[in-house]
Amino acid sequence: MENRSGAFFETFGSISDPRKDINKKHLLIDMLFITLCAVITGMKSWEAVEDYAIDREDWLRQYIELPNGIPSHDAIRYLFLYLNPNEFNQALIKWVEAITPVLQEKHIAIDGKTSRRSGSKTRKLKPLHTVSAWSSSVSLVLGHVHVKEKSNEITAIPDLIDLLDVSGCLITIDAMGCQKKIAEKIISNSGNYLIAVKKNQKFLYEEIKDFFDDAIETKFNDMKYEHCQDIEKDHGRIEKRSYYLSNDIHDLFEAKKWIGLKSLLMLVSKRKIGKKESKEKRYYICSCEDDINKIKTATRNHWGVENSLHWVLDMSFDEDQCRKRMKNSAKNISTIRKIALNILKSETSFKASMMRKMSKASRNPAYLEKLLQL
Repeated sequence: MENRSGAFFETFGSISDPRKDINKKHLLIDMLFITLCAVITGMKSWEAVEDYAIDREDWLRQYIELPNGIPSHDAIRYLFLYLNPNEFNQALIKWVEAITPVLQEKHIAIDGKTSRRSGSKTRKLKPLHTVSAWSSSVSLVLGHVHVKEKSNEITAIPDLIDLLDVSGCLITIDAMGCQKKIAEKIISNSGNYLIAVKKNQKFLYEEIKDFFDDAIETKFNDMKYEHCQDIEKDHGRIEKRSYYLSNDIHDLFEAKKWIGLKSLLMLVSKRKIGKKESKEKRYYICSCEDDINKIKTATRNHWGVENSLHWVLDMSFDEDQCRKRMKNSAKNISTIRKIALNILKSETSFKASMMRKMSKASRNPAYLEKLLQL
């Protein structure tokens, strides 16, 4: 067996073992490593994880001990049922910090996702909802927090911010997170925010809307503001986005109630598909005063979390169809998927889709070793 080097063994090897001594036939780190390798290679059930380990036993023994052979799928399932999900998540965050280069763009998008099949009406279990922090610059999940339902995002986001180092980072959040306590939490942790505003904050929304309506009517006369735009053409669709950023907000009553708020952003999106045209205005509060190009990029990249994270979890890992729901299993398998996704995203020498990378890792142990930096 080779020396257990690498951030994974160092970080996850210290996790508390929830099993009783009588059940510790297999090493915890061995079982975590087997599951991670299996998930990276596309295995989606506990039985498939066991089958994978049996087929790759000789290869696995190069890196893990396996003192009593390959653990059964029931043994692996039991571990994930009782493993502490908070401790597992904290290990994920520490591991990402160990393998992630210094963030160049310093933009973190926070967004939530529901795993639909993790709930059960007959057992009165609500689907697992996970709020994740996504770095658009390095395409990695920085950490996540599990909540019982989407409405709990409001209380989960401050907890997630406390878990991460957001110093100097611009945090983007959709309208669900437009809350004074969340803005205060970001500022108190030395970060900046760019938060979408909708009618859930009625008075703030109306004040910002009136502010920009008046500005457009007067053609921004005697108002300090920045403006830029971009045009995107794709498969017969043309979309023109115009961005207006102003820090000339000293007379706004509602804006004064938000800690750190320094500027307002309006995004006007005009879309044309064939002969059909549409127009939409979106509003944001921001704790930055200038550099509209940076804010424009963050606004665009925020929605990349849908394609780069949520869509990949569903299409490549079948997260939305996963029925693991008992005790801690849904939370813990969610974390192992994020670890696998980060590993696959980090390897860039093979320019291919996530599915092709997973397929190659299943066929070629040398490529899996490269992914795992073994």
